[in-house]
Amino acid sequence: MPVNNKAKVCNKDLKERRKKKQTFSTKQQWAKKIARVEPGAKVVENQPLCESLRLYPPIPATHRGVEKEDVLPNGTTVKPGMMILISMYAMGRLEWEWGKYCLEYKLERWIDENGKLNPIPLTKFFTFLAGPRNCIGRDMAFTQMNW
Repeated sequence: MPVNNKAKVCNKDLKERRKKKQTFSTKQQWAKKIARVEPGAKVVENQPLCESLRLYPPIPATHRGVEKEDVLPNGTTVKPGMMILISMYAMGRLEWEWGKYCLEYKLERWIDENGKLNPIPLTKFFTFLAGPRNCIGRDMAFTQMNW
């Protein structure tokens, strides 16, 4: 399916969901709605979100401090007191990571051969960081964006 048709499918789905917008009268109903939304399970909804967040992360860069001397995988030695700048904006545009068309908005990069959301590791899709200091609000962010 061409990209423009995928966008039409996404827009149509969002319009239908907005027409059927639910209201919740109790906290229990709200909790049930939140509990059943799983990021990564909805291709039509999460595909444009992931691609948009890859190209335009809400926080384009962050930094980390070094507490003890260590050697990075590329051989660089980091010493206590140094600051490491992490640019999610730049990481979403790396040709060696995202391919020849890394600067283009391509929804199909998020779909595998079976039509499911492609499981891209968090170390590649770095918008919400990875590891022990990743964004604890990732799932909530996807839930709110899918609302």
